[in-house]
Amino acid sequence: MNSRIFTLIELLVVIAIIAILAAMLLPALNQARMKSYDAKCKSQHKQICAGLGFYSNDYNGYLIPAGNHPSQFNASASVQWCTRLDELGYLPRYAGNRRSNAGAHYKPVRIFRCPAVLENNQWTDYGTNLIMTLISTNCQNAIPINKIRRPSRVIMLADCCKDPDTPYVSVSRDFVGSYITAGYDYRIAWPRHQAQTNIAFLDHHVESVRRDQRNNYEWGDE
Repeated sequence: MNSRIFTLIELLVVIAIIAILAAMLLPALNQARMKSYDAKCKSQHKQICAGLGFYSNDYNGYLIPAGNHPSQFNASASVQWCTRLDELGYLPRYAGNRRSNAGAHYKPVRIFRCPAVLENNQWTDYGTNLIMTLISTNCQNAIPINKIRRPSRVIMLADCCKDPDTPYVSVSRDFVGSYITAGYDYRIAWPRHQAQTNIAFLDHHVESVRRDQRNNYEWGDE
């Protein structure tokens, strides 16, 4: 029985074919991965909205203020809404803490981490509507959900810009000019999911939204 050895040219042809097939498949695989990130992000939006909804039911219809909360976990720390929401039991424990604050209790896989964003000690990858919640624990000028006429059009939560130093934990129509990075109007991460961002509304439905659609929605004070 005669055996035949591949020549160098034949081997190079095989390698070239494999390279061509890989080049054809990689964009499709990358697109599939990004779609899975988008689907998980939307799911996390809905879980967080459920926690926000339970909180508002217990606090006369108000959403949790954005920041300056006393922490049950660290008496010397002031924490953001995501941490306080899990400390109060509305979301899984330690789900909303940043690495530097949680220490040994830190959980790297959490509902406040968008899978399309790299971990960099941020509090959360999602921001609440600051116009409705305000930033202080004093809700005197906040807007309760039961005053909203069109909850399906009012933003509750959105993909938020990431910053490891400044606690970007909220989005707002008032975040313009020096308050934002160019292209991130309202501190919303518009390009996060294939040139779109995910936004959850007060009725808890989630939409993929483009930056040029940013003025098609409401903030609750209209």
